[in-house]
Amino acid sequence: MAAAAWSSKPSFSQPKAAPPGRPVALDSLDRWELFCQKGELVQRDGGSAMILDGLALARDLQAENLSLEAEILAEEDCYPGLVFRAAGANDFELAYAAPHLGGKRDAVQYDPVFLGSNTWQIFCGPAYQATAALSKQKWFAFRVDVSGSGLSVQVGDQRPVRLGPLAHEKRSGRVGLWSYKPAFFRNLRMGDPRPLSPTGPKPKLPAGLIREWGMKGYGALFCEPNGVLNLNRYLLPAKVPARLVRRFEAERPTEITLRFGFSDELTLALDQEILFTGTNRFQGLANEAERGWIQPGAQQVRRKISPGRHEITAALQVTEPFGWGMTMELQGKFIRLLPATSH
Repeated sequence: MAAAAWSSKPSFSQPKAAPPGRPVALDSLDRWELFCQKGELVQRDGGSAMILDGLALARDLQAENLSLEAEILAEEDCYPGLVFRAAGANDFELAYAAPHLGGKRDAVQYDPVFLGSNTWQIFCGPAYQATAALSKQKWFAFRVDVSGSGLSVQVGDQRPVRLGPLAHEKRSGRVGLWSYKPAFFRNLRMGDPRPLSPTGPKPKLPAGLIREWGMKGYGALFCEPNGVLNLNRYLLPAKVPARLVRRFEAERPTEITLRFGFSDELTLALDQEILFTGTNRFQGLANEAERGWIQPGAQQVRRKISPGRHEITAALQVTEPFGWGMTMELQGKFIRLLPATSH
Protein backbone atom coordinates (compact mmCIF):
# COMPACT_ATOMS: atom_id res chain seq x y z
CA MET A 1 0.00 0.00 0.00
CA ALA A 2 1.34 3.40 -0.91
CA ALA A 3 2.00 5.83 1.91
CA ALA A 4 -0.63 8.49 2.51
CA ALA A 5 -0.10 11.76 0.66
CA TRP A 6 0.91 14.60 2.95
CA SER A 7 1.14 18.29 2.13
CA SER A 8 4.41 19.96 3.08
CA LYS A 9 2.52 23.21 3.69
CA PRO A 10 0.90 24.06 7.03
CA SER A 11 -2.77 23.04 7.07
CA PHE A 12 -3.85 26.07 9.17
CA SER A 13 -4.78 29.39 7.57
CA GLN A 14 -7.77 31.24 9.01
CA PRO A 15 -7.79 33.69 11.95
CA LYS A 16 -7.68 32.37 15.48
CA ALA A 17 -10.73 32.60 17.73
CA ALA A 18 -10.75 34.54 21.00
CA PRO A 19 -8.97 32.85 23.96
CA PRO A 20 -11.23 30.45 25.87
CA GLY A 21 -12.78 31.06 29.26
CA ARG A 22 -11.04 32.04 32.44
CA PRO A 23 -7.35 32.18 33.36
CA VAL A 24 -5.82 29.26 35.25
CA ALA A 25 -3.19 30.56 37.64
CA LEU A 26 0.41 29.46 37.27
CA ASP A 27 1.50 31.25 40.45
CA SER A 28 1.87 28.34 42.89
CA LEU A 29 2.97 24.72 42.54
CA ASP A 30 0.51 23.89 45.34
CA ARG A 31 -2.23 24.06 42.68
CA TRP A 32 -0.57 21.24 40.72
CA GLU A 33 0.19 17.57 41.16
CA LEU A 34 3.54 16.92 39.51
CA PHE A 35 4.80 13.73 37.87
CA CYS A 36 7.92 15.03 36.24
CA GLN A 37 11.66 15.28 35.90
CA LYS A 38 11.38 19.04 36.23
CA GLY A 39 8.52 21.30 37.30
CA GLU A 40 9.29 24.86 38.42
CA LEU A 41 7.73 28.32 38.39
CA VAL A 42 10.04 30.89 36.84
CA GLN A 43 10.03 34.45 35.55
CA ARG A 44 10.38 34.45 31.80
CA ASP A 45 10.01 37.35 29.34
CA GLY A 46 8.49 39.61 31.96
CA GLY A 47 5.95 37.21 33.45
CA SER A 48 5.34 34.01 35.40
CA ALA A 49 5.70 30.68 33.58
CA MET A 50 6.09 27.00 34.39
CA ILE A 51 9.04 25.09 33.02
CA LEU A 52 8.04 21.45 32.75
CA ASP A 53 9.56 18.15 31.73
CA GLY A 54 6.85 15.57 32.44
CA LEU A 55 3.22 15.82 33.58
CA ALA A 56 1.46 18.43 35.73
CA LEU A 57 -2.22 17.87 36.64
CA ALA A 58 -4.30 20.69 38.08
CA ARG A 59 -5.66 19.69 41.49
CA ASP A 60 -9.01 21.49 41.25
CA LEU A 61 -9.95 21.45 37.55
CA GLN A 62 -12.05 18.75 35.91
CA ALA A 63 -14.25 18.68 32.80
CA GLU A 64 -15.54 16.47 30.02
CA ASN A 65 -16.05 19.04 27.25
CA LEU A 66 -13.80 22.10 27.29
CA SER A 67 -11.43 24.51 25.62
CA LEU A 68 -7.89 24.68 26.95
CA GLU A 69 -5.19 27.02 25.74
CA ALA A 70 -1.65 27.96 26.78
CA GLU A 71 1.26 29.86 25.36
CA ILE A 72 4.32 27.64 24.92
CA LEU A 73 8.01 28.25 24.37
CA ALA A 74 10.54 25.61 23.29
CA GLU A 75 14.21 26.45 23.60
CA GLU A 76 15.37 23.02 22.42
CA ASP A 77 13.74 20.00 20.74
CA CYS A 78 10.73 18.98 22.86
CA TYR A 79 7.08 17.89 22.69
CA PRO A 80 4.91 20.22 24.82
CA GLY A 81 1.14 19.84 24.98
CA LEU A 82 -2.17 19.93 26.83
CA VAL A 83 -3.78 17.14 28.87
CA PHE A 84 -7.52 16.60 29.26
CA ARG A 85 -9.95 13.95 30.56
CA ALA A 86 -7.20 12.50 32.74
CA ALA A 87 -8.18 9.61 35.03
CA GLY A 88 -4.71 9.78 36.58
CA ALA A 89 -1.04 10.05 35.76
CA ASN A 90 -1.08 6.94 33.54
CA ASP A 91 -4.38 7.37 31.71
CA PHE A 92 -5.24 10.58 29.84
CA GLU A 93 -5.88 12.30 26.54
CA LEU A 94 -3.04 14.40 25.14
CA ALA A 95 -2.39 16.68 22.19
CA TYR A 96 1.03 18.22 21.70
CA ALA A 97 3.13 20.26 19.30
CA ALA A 98 6.69 19.57 18.16
CA PRO A 99 8.22 22.97 17.34
CA HIS A 100 11.35 21.39 15.84
CA LEU A 101 9.15 19.51 13.34
CA GLY A 102 7.42 22.64 11.99
CA GLY A 103 6.00 22.03 8.50
CA LYS A 104 6.18 18.23 8.81
CA ARG A 105 3.21 15.87 8.98
CA ASP A 106 3.68 15.26 12.72
CA ALA A 107 4.23 18.84 13.91
CA VAL A 108 0.92 18.38 15.79
CA GLN A 109 0.03 15.02 17.34
CA TYR A 110 -2.95 13.49 19.16
CA ASP A 111 -1.35 10.98 21.56
CA PRO A 112 -3.64 9.18 24.04
CA VAL A 113 -1.85 7.65 27.01
CA PHE A 114 -2.84 4.13 28.15
CA LEU A 115 -1.38 2.41 31.21
CA GLY A 116 1.49 4.89 31.26
CA SER A 117 2.43 4.49 27.58
CA ASN A 118 2.18 7.13 24.87
CA THR A 119 0.72 5.67 21.69
CA TRP A 120 1.70 8.00 18.86
CA GLN A 121 3.11 5.11 16.80
CA ILE A 122 -0.41 3.63 16.77
CA PHE A 123 -2.35 6.88 16.29
CA CYS A 124 -0.64 8.21 13.18
CA GLY A 125 -1.92 9.47 9.84
CA PRO A 126 -4.16 12.42 8.88
CA ALA A 127 -6.83 11.58 11.50
CA TYR A 128 -4.31 12.03 14.31
CA GLN A 129 -1.50 14.28 13.00
CA ALA A 130 -1.26 17.65 11.28
CA THR A 131 1.28 20.02 9.85
CA ALA A 132 1.78 23.47 11.38
CA ALA A 133 4.09 26.46 11.07
CA LEU A 134 6.16 26.16 14.24
CA SER A 135 9.65 27.02 15.41
CA LYS A 136 11.77 27.03 18.53
CA GLN A 137 12.72 30.14 20.51
CA LYS A 138 9.33 31.78 19.93
CA TRP A 139 6.16 31.76 22.07
CA PHE A 140 3.11 30.29 20.34
CA ALA A 141 -0.48 29.71 21.44
CA PHE A 142 -1.67 26.09 21.51
CA ARG A 143 -5.37 25.32 21.96
CA VAL A 144 -7.58 22.25 22.13
CA ASP A 145 -11.38 22.16 21.93
CA VAL A 146 -12.93 18.92 23.14
CA SER A 147 -16.56 17.86 22.71
CA GLY A 148 -17.91 14.31 22.77
CA SER A 149 -15.44 12.18 20.86
CA GLY A 150 -14.19 15.13 18.82
CA LEU A 151 -10.98 17.14 19.13
CA SER A 152 -9.92 20.37 17.45
CA VAL A 153 -6.33 21.61 17.72
CA GLN A 154 -5.12 25.10 16.85
CA VAL A 155 -1.65 26.64 16.71
CA GLY A 156 -1.50 30.43 16.97
CA ASP A 157 -3.58 32.18 14.30
CA GLN A 158 -3.53 29.16 12.02
CA ARG A 159 -6.65 27.25 11.04
CA PRO A 160 -8.00 24.74 13.60
CA VAL A 161 -7.70 21.10 12.55
CA ARG A 162 -10.18 18.39 13.52
CA LEU A 163 -8.49 15.23 14.82
CA GLY A 164 -9.76 12.00 16.33
CA PRO A 165 -12.01 10.33 17.22
CA LEU A 166 -10.73 10.34 20.78
CA ALA A 167 -9.55 6.93 21.93
CA HIS A 168 -10.61 6.95 25.59
CA GLU A 169 -14.26 6.74 26.60
CA LYS A 170 -16.21 9.96 27.04
CA ARG A 171 -15.69 11.04 30.63
CA SER A 172 -15.04 13.95 32.90
CA GLY A 173 -11.38 14.14 33.87
CA ARG A 174 -8.58 16.33 35.06
CA VAL A 175 -6.71 18.82 32.90
CA GLY A 176 -3.04 19.62 32.84
CA LEU A 177 0.23 20.27 31.03
CA TRP A 178 2.71 17.79 29.60
CA SER A 179 6.06 17.89 27.87
CA TYR A 180 8.71 15.42 26.85
CA LYS A 181 11.90 17.42 27.48
CA PRO A 182 11.67 20.89 29.05
CA ALA A 183 9.30 23.56 27.72
CA PHE A 184 7.80 26.76 29.14
CA PHE A 185 4.04 27.33 29.64
CA ARG A 186 2.23 30.57 30.46
CA ASN A 187 -1.20 32.24 30.16
CA LEU A 188 -3.19 29.02 30.63
CA ARG A 189 -6.93 29.45 30.11
CA MET A 190 -9.90 27.08 30.28
CA GLY A 191 -13.52 27.43 29.17
CA ASP A 192 -16.35 25.95 27.15
CA PRO A 193 -15.56 24.43 23.74
CA ARG A 194 -16.42 26.24 20.56
CA PRO A 195 -18.40 24.29 17.91
CA LEU A 196 -16.21 21.75 16.15
CA SER A 197 -15.76 21.59 12.40
CA PRO A 198 -17.06 18.54 10.51
CA THR A 199 -15.30 15.26 11.23
CA GLY A 200 -11.78 15.05 9.85
CA PRO A 201 -10.26 12.37 7.58
CA LYS A 202 -11.53 8.85 8.18
CA PRO A 203 -9.18 5.95 7.50
CA LYS A 204 -10.25 3.66 4.66
CA LEU A 205 -10.22 0.17 6.09
CA PRO A 206 -9.62 -2.75 3.69
CA ALA A 207 -12.20 -5.52 3.39
CA GLY A 208 -9.67 -8.11 4.56
CA LEU A 209 -8.75 -6.29 7.77
CA ILE A 210 -8.60 -8.53 10.85
CA ARG A 211 -10.52 -6.45 13.40
CA GLU A 212 -10.39 -8.86 16.35
CA TRP A 213 -7.73 -11.13 17.83
CA GLY A 214 -7.88 -13.76 20.53
CA MET A 215 -5.44 -13.95 23.43
CA LYS A 216 -5.39 -16.56 26.14
CA GLY A 217 -6.74 -15.17 29.39
CA TYR A 218 -8.33 -12.12 27.72
CA GLY A 219 -10.74 -13.38 25.09
CA ALA A 220 -11.25 -11.09 22.10
CA LEU A 221 -9.16 -7.92 21.64
CA PHE A 222 -10.56 -5.27 19.30
CA CYS A 223 -8.81 -2.91 16.90
CA GLU A 224 -9.05 0.88 17.09
CA PRO A 225 -11.11 2.76 14.46
CA ASN A 226 -7.96 3.06 12.31
CA GLY A 227 -7.67 -0.74 12.17
CA VAL A 228 -4.71 -1.06 14.56
CA LEU A 229 -4.79 -3.38 17.55
CA ASN A 230 -3.66 -1.19 20.46
CA LEU A 231 -2.16 -3.56 23.00
CA ASN A 232 -1.55 -0.62 25.35
CA ARG A 233 -5.32 -0.58 25.92
CA TYR A 234 -5.21 -4.10 27.36
CA LEU A 235 -1.74 -4.91 28.71
CA LEU A 236 1.07 -3.46 30.75
CA PRO A 237 4.45 -3.78 29.03
CA ALA A 238 6.15 -7.05 29.92
CA LYS A 239 9.32 -8.93 29.14
CA VAL A 240 7.39 -11.75 27.48
CA PRO A 241 5.60 -11.33 24.13
CA ALA A 242 1.84 -11.01 23.77
CA ARG A 243 0.67 -14.04 21.80
CA LEU A 244 -2.31 -13.36 19.53
CA VAL A 245 -4.32 -15.92 17.56
CA ARG A 246 -6.83 -15.76 14.71
CA ARG A 247 -8.21 -18.78 12.87
CA PHE A 248 -9.73 -18.98 9.41
CA GLU A 249 -11.10 -21.64 7.10
CA ALA A 250 -10.35 -22.34 3.43
CA GLU A 251 -13.03 -24.05 1.32
CA ARG A 252 -10.52 -25.24 -1.30
CA PRO A 253 -6.81 -24.94 -2.13
CA THR A 254 -5.91 -21.28 -2.50
CA GLU A 255 -3.24 -18.66 -1.95
CA ILE A 256 -3.43 -16.08 0.82
CA THR A 257 -1.61 -12.81 1.39
CA LEU A 258 -0.97 -11.30 4.80
CA ARG A 259 -0.32 -7.54 4.67
CA PHE A 260 0.67 -5.97 7.96
CA GLY A 261 2.39 -3.26 9.97
CA PHE A 262 3.48 -3.44 13.59
CA SER A 263 5.49 -2.10 16.53
CA ASP A 264 7.83 -3.04 18.21
CA GLU A 265 8.99 -6.65 17.49
CA LEU A 266 6.92 -9.29 15.67
CA THR A 267 7.18 -12.99 14.97
CA LEU A 268 4.39 -14.11 12.63
CA ALA A 269 3.47 -17.74 11.95
CA LEU A 270 0.89 -19.68 9.96
CA ASP A 271 0.08 -23.16 11.26
CA GLN A 272 3.26 -22.98 13.38
CA GLU A 273 5.47 -22.16 10.38
CA ILE A 274 7.29 -18.87 10.99
CA LEU A 275 6.67 -16.52 8.08
CA PHE A 276 8.23 -13.31 9.36
CA THR A 277 10.41 -11.96 12.15
CA GLY A 278 11.26 -8.28 12.35
CA THR A 279 11.57 -5.05 14.29
CA ASN A 280 9.96 -1.65 13.78
CA ARG A 281 10.67 1.01 16.40
CA PHE A 282 11.76 4.63 16.76
CA GLN A 283 15.25 5.26 15.38
CA GLY A 284 15.32 9.02 14.91
CA LEU A 285 13.90 12.03 13.09
CA ALA A 286 16.02 12.00 9.94
CA ASN A 287 13.13 10.61 7.88
CA GLU A 288 9.63 9.20 8.34
CA ALA A 289 10.80 5.60 7.96
CA GLU A 290 12.69 5.98 11.25
CA ARG A 291 9.65 7.04 13.31
CA GLY A 292 8.43 3.50 13.98
CA TRP A 293 4.83 4.28 12.97
CA ILE A 294 2.50 1.32 12.44
CA GLN A 295 1.84 1.53 8.71
CA PRO A 296 -0.76 -0.74 7.03
CA GLY A 297 0.75 -2.97 4.37
CA ALA A 298 4.34 -2.14 5.26
CA GLN A 299 5.14 -5.88 5.07
CA GLN A 300 3.50 -8.77 3.28
CA VAL A 301 3.90 -12.53 2.86
CA ARG A 302 2.13 -15.04 0.62
CA ARG A 303 1.44 -18.74 1.11
CA LYS A 304 -0.46 -21.48 -0.72
CA ILE A 305 -2.74 -23.34 1.67
CA SER A 306 -4.83 -26.48 1.64
CA PRO A 307 -8.56 -26.72 2.45
CA GLY A 308 -9.53 -26.73 6.10
CA ARG A 309 -8.82 -24.71 9.22
CA HIS A 310 -5.68 -22.63 9.63
CA GLU A 311 -4.22 -20.55 12.44
CA ILE A 312 -2.37 -17.22 12.33
CA THR A 313 -0.27 -16.53 15.41
CA ALA A 314 1.49 -13.26 16.16
CA ALA A 315 3.98 -12.83 19.01
CA LEU A 316 4.42 -9.11 19.73
CA GLN A 317 7.13 -7.80 22.04
CA VAL A 318 7.19 -4.26 23.45
CA THR A 319 10.57 -2.49 23.64
CA GLU A 320 9.62 1.21 23.93
CA PRO A 321 6.72 3.27 25.36
CA PHE A 322 5.43 4.77 22.09
CA GLY A 323 2.69 2.38 21.02
CA TRP A 324 2.67 -1.40 20.84
CA GLY A 325 0.42 -3.22 18.41
CA MET A 326 -0.32 -4.41 14.91
CA THR A 327 -2.60 -4.10 11.91
CA MET A 328 -3.13 -7.00 9.49
CA GLU A 329 -5.12 -7.86 6.37
CA LEU A 330 -5.93 -11.42 5.31
CA GLN A 331 -6.55 -11.55 1.57
CA GLY A 332 -7.47 -14.50 -0.61
CA LYS A 333 -10.32 -16.37 -2.28
CA PHE A 334 -12.43 -19.11 -0.71
CA ILE A 335 -11.55 -18.16 2.90
CA ARG A 336 -13.52 -16.94 5.88
CA LEU A 337 -12.47 -15.83 9.33
CA LEU A 338 -13.61 -17.86 12.32
CA PRO A 339 -14.67 -16.15 15.59
CA ALA A 340 -11.82 -14.74 17.68
CA THR A 341 -11.30 -16.77 20.86
CA SER A 342 -8.79 -16.93 23.70
CA HIS A 343 -7.63 -20.49 22.90
